Amino acid sequence: MIIRNVEKIEFENNALEAYKTKLNVFRLNNIYPHEETNENSNITYDIVKNSNLVLGVDFILDDNKVEIKDELFILDGHHRFNFIKDNKIDEDMDVVLIDIRKVSITSYNCQLMVDKDEFTNKIYEDHKFAPNKLQEELTFFISLNRQKYFSKNILNLRDLYKYKKILMQQKMIIPTPNNLKNNSQIIQFTPLSYQDFKKDFVFPYKSTWISPRFDR
Repeated sequence: MIIRNVEKIEFENNALEAYKTKLNVFRLNNIYPHEETNENSNITYDIVKNSNLVLGVDFILDDNKVEIKDELFILDGHHRFNFIKDNKIDEDMDVVLIDIRKVSITSYNCQLMVDKDEFTNKIYEDHKFAPNKLQEELTFFISLNRQKYFSKNILNLRDLYKYKKILMQQKMIIPTPNNLKNNSQIIQFTPLSYQDFKKDFVFPYKSTWISPRFDR
């Protein structure tokens, strides 16, 4: 897929490659979400028209065009993308294309809504999450204020994030933006990477915090 009329975005980090352009995303069938959306969305047409849909791509650059390989993954704008599709908005929209291999992907912060002891007892009872005192080679964790709790029962990221969804549904944790400073106790999970994004699977709502940000 070749895209012309792109405008390069300059970063202090020269390793990053990103370009602004306009795409009729309604007409494209190779754009995929990487996480679920919240049904209670307040998206409007004005919001869609005055924001950038950020797509992670693997591309080849050649003069003033971008050739995109394989799939495009939504990095920011899942609700807006759904609004475009649901309302059949058949027109060009502002899009940022960025090298998916070089963006920063961290766990979306969650605020602890219960007592710390209640939470640590809960995750231990459910999946034996506990501090790794024996320094075993364990990968998947939940962190509470940077203290990591590991589980031998969680064998992959999909299971870990399914559990995160359960904790959110039970109102034990709620998502809070990573750039919002507060005094709350913060929960994080083993972060995803772009290699975990698949066109046939989506992670739970608010799984990732991806930067750079392109909020207007």
